[in-house]
Amino acid sequence: MHLLECRGCRKQRTLPSRYRIEVVRAYLETTEHHGGCQRRPLAQNTALAHGIHQFELECWWHETTWPRGFTVPETAAPVRNFVDQAIGAVRSLRLELHPVDGTEIITPTVIQIRGDKANFRP
Repeated sequence: MHLLECRGCRKQRTLPSRYRIEVVRAYLETTEHHGGCQRRPLAQNTALAHGIHQFELECWWHETTWPRGFTVPETAAPVRNFVDQAIGAVRSLRLELHPVDGTEIITPTVIQIRGDKANFRP
């Protein structure tokens, strides 16, 4: 929802820091593996120290944990990828409108939100 409201984040292809950690956590859960195990680990952010986000990953299948550090600059790529995917999903969104003279389906290229009103421009 933040991306729909914040032009600066869309333009810079980023998110506020409170959201970045969750994006990186989800990224680690989809990319990291314990040895040759194909099960997805669980990741928890444990601390930020000296510019490194420390995560503890857990393979519940093998009951093992391991640390993974992620520097602040390293967070940029997964966050940018997430933002690009989110913007792409909104741009490919098909909206069904019900005007008086029948149904119309549009694909918006611009969604402008002000207060509780949204304007869609095809």
